[in-house]
Amino acid sequence: KGIDLVEEINWKVPKRLQAVADPIRLVQVVRNLVSNAIKFTPKQGTITVHATWIKPQLGKMGGEQDITLQNGNKVLVARSGNLELSVKDSGAGMTEAQLG
Repeated sequence: KGIDLVEEINWKVPKRLQAVADPIRLVQVVRNLVSNAIKFTPKQGTITVHATWIKPQLGKMGGEQDITLQNGNKVLVARSGNLELSVKDSGAGMTEAQLG
């Protein structure tokens, strides 16, 4: 299709991230986002994958948090920030009617 894939990575993203999440579902979500972008991007279009690390604001996300896993076990997790990932394409997008 001749689509350009642009990778925008904020290099302040920690080299090692740990998440309390289902890794299979995370991969599935990212794969679906990129697949949809490819599907709806016209020839010679552009897809941009952007990742940035958002540090916690003092007093709002600091400290630790109890998380209950699917198996019922509880773990104490340090809250240290968020990874924001976006996939943007040059396709036509959705109309107002499609958005509801």
